[in-house]
Amino acid sequence: MRANTQPPNTQPPSTQPLSTQPPSTQQLSTQLLRADRRPLAHQLRDRLVQFFAERDLQPGARLPTEAEIATTFGVGRSTARESLRLLEQEGVVRAARGVGRFLTGRAQLDRPLTALEGVSEMAAQQGLRIRNTVVALTLEDLDAQRRKRLGMARDERAVRLERARYRGKELLVYSIDVFPASLVPDPLQADWTHSLFQVFEASGHRLDSALCDVQASHLPRAAARLFEIRASEPWLRLLQEHRTADGVPRLLSDDYHRGSRFSFSLIRSR
Repeated sequence: MRANTQPPNTQPPSTQPLSTQPPSTQQLSTQLLRADRRPLAHQLRDRLVQFFAERDLQPGARLPTEAEIATTFGVGRSTARESLRLLEQEGVVRAARGVGRFLTGRAQLDRPLTALEGVSEMAAQQGLRIRNTVVALTLEDLDAQRRKRLGMARDERAVRLERARYRGKELLVYSIDVFPASLVPDPLQADWTHSLFQVFEASGHRLDSALCDVQASHLPRAAARLFEIRASEPWLRLLQEHRTADGVPRLLSDDYHRGSRFSFSLIRSR
């Protein structure tokens, strides 16, 4: 992961919006966005960072409006608004009510830990070809604590989905996901080799945020034996509670990322 720190702002903020791209570049950008399988707002967030860097924008530069961004990149106004909101959350963009949005002088990260994205989406952004396999898929009765976290009734069953992501023959990620079986039609017959975020969104349950606990860890012993991996090898463990836009928990995930292949970055400010 890289962090590119912008030089301090020595000029007053620009009051003129940026010009949009010429039609040929606009068409190319739109094609690139449509070829990516992540949500458009997350794709556009990355493209906007590149857009700013290509034009060597300095802190304080006024950014295009939502309408201009939507026209330039061939997306809807809501997608443009959501991508700008992501950049505001990361501190890359500052909004001034009634005036517009401006580029800040804060560091910009290629893959910030605050970006909520699945392994499939992260790999696609990095240009990696990965193979997603289902290790185990079962229905189970949860303990009272996890039922309460997911807002499930006592007699409601949950899906436990174990998956492994490979690059070639190398295991990159081992994950355990638990969610109410009622969220996805016929979950035991669903195709779980694709992004879990996409499956949930197709079923009308878009995951919007997550509470995340990051730990240095080892693979569980059973998984280490299954995948024939040294028990002492370091892994990065992400324990997450995923929620919808209205704050309802819908998914508990326990992901192990290979420590030698993954790193995440944070922006710290005061």
